[in-house]
Amino acid sequence: MPRTLTSAATLAHLLRGINFPAGKQRLLYQAQQNGGDCDVLNIIQQMPERDYASLDDVMLATGAR
Repeated sequence: MPRTLTSAATLAHLLRGINFPAGKQRLLYQAQQNGGDCDVLNIIQQMPERDYASLDDVMLATGAR
């Protein structure tokens, strides 16, 4: 399991504007466009390669709280 993000609020902020379902590459792109730092991008990079159905699905995969 990847390292956890600081908070679910951080993840929601960095993924604002994304349409689900979304694959890992789309999540990375959106987080980068919204100012995600290297730590956050690395956490998303460690997620399994699949389509994520919702922000809650992403939060489960990253362990965000």
